[in-house]
Amino acid sequence: MAGPIKLHCMYTNSFDPMLIRFLSGLRDITDPDITNLDNLGKSLGGLGGGEDLWRFKIDRLCELADPSKNADPVIHLMTDIDLAVYAPLKPVIVQSLENADICFQAEKPDGGEANIGVIAFRPSAKVLYFWNTVRQLILMDRMWDQRAVNIILEQIPEARFEDIRISLFPKTVWAYSQTRDAAFANCPQVVLHHANCVNDLPGKWEQLNEFAEYFRRDRLNHDYALNEVKQKIALLNWHFGNLANPVPYGSLRVDTDGNVQGYEHRNEARLLTAAHGIYFTSQNGECTTFFNEFYYDPFRGKLLCVGKVLGNERLFHYLLAAAR
Repeated sequence: MAGPIKLHCMYTNSFDPMLIRFLSGLRDITDPDITNLDNLGKSLGGLGGGEDLWRFKIDRLCELADPSKNADPVIHLMTDIDLAVYAPLKPVIVQSLENADICFQAEKPDGGEANIGVIAFRPSAKVLYFWNTVRQLILMDRMWDQRAVNIILEQIPEARFEDIRISLFPKTVWAYSQTRDAAFANCPQVVLHHANCVNDLPGKWEQLNEFAEYFRRDRLNHDYALNEVKQKIALLNWHFGNLANPVPYGSLRVDTDGNVQGYEHRNEARLLTAAHGIYFTSQNGECTTFFNEFYYDPFRGKLLCVGKVLGNERLFHYLLAAAR
């Protein structure tokens, strides 16, 4: 019995653009459980996290694995958010759990190590025991959660873990650490790209962009988001920022003539539409940023526009708005 899949992920406000990009690709996941870590009143980090985040995540995994609290036949999917999804996830998740209690993304091309950026499991006593054991190692040794998981996996043949079945997702659930060769060998079938091996948001964004043209099946979300942006550009309040900065530059609105209001800078005097995007012009009429990436988060109703600053190809600007 496959059962429904419940997605669980967490983020901070500074990484909301990455979350929107991830959620925009989900086709067969509904009602995700999304935790805003900033609302918890703790400094839990962003994509890479730290000790507090590791503890928060392992506590959540233990809670989800407890069969006394999760009686329904649900598959729990815990993921990072530095992901791009290109096809339905349910088929590969269900198939990977047919003969496994827990399934992890592979970290290495030879499949010899788990990456905990993508985890799937059904609640059971033995899965709860596994996560409680990982939790003890994290708390006692203040250990990186992924390292703790792999240490425990090395002990699976021992008697106390003899009943648990661990599996790794196929390389179609791809992480950059699995090498480019694995990506291109499985190019037509890749369903998910995990942008690991880089820590900063712009670096992860560039990595996702590098492979998007190889993995993308269609541009339905992009086209819908672009159309929404064009229709509502003068109706919404936009948060304007730089992917490299945790705090936005500010908020702005646009009048029907494209004039920027509520934000002043010589490089962002007007915001205009074009056939394949939108763009800022400076006070002297020169194009300064062209936005050609568009994402719609169907769960929270958010629109995201991303583009590179002309003359500085390493600088990504974004515009973000709640469309409903």
